[in-house]
Amino acid sequence: MAFLLILVFFIAIPAAIAAGMAGILAIRQPGWSLRRRSVVAAAAAGLVPVILPIASILSGNDGGVGPVVPTVAVLVLALLMALLVGLPVALWIGRRKQAQPIRPDLFD
Repeated sequence: MAFLLILVFFIAIPAAIAAGMAGILAIRQPGWSLRRRSVVAAAAAGLVPVILPIASILSGNDGGVGPVVPTVAVLVLALLMALLVGLPVALWIGRRKQAQPIRPDLFD
């Protein structure tokens, strides 16, 4: 059961967030390059699932450097999720949703 929860938290949720953000950005920001839209979608996919753990770490802060190491560790986890899961999914969706150039010789 724990393995299933780990798969959902580390793969399914970031992949769904990346796919949704990439699709929305393709529609709402067509002037942005594919690279920019994919990076924004991947960053959101990495950061959204770790906001709650970061808030939990920082809520127990009594001042000092105690929560710095766990916070940095969770941010590194977010970066890894963004790179390994979010970026490939965002690129895949972004390429599928990218507007195709109009070919003038199509109906000749």
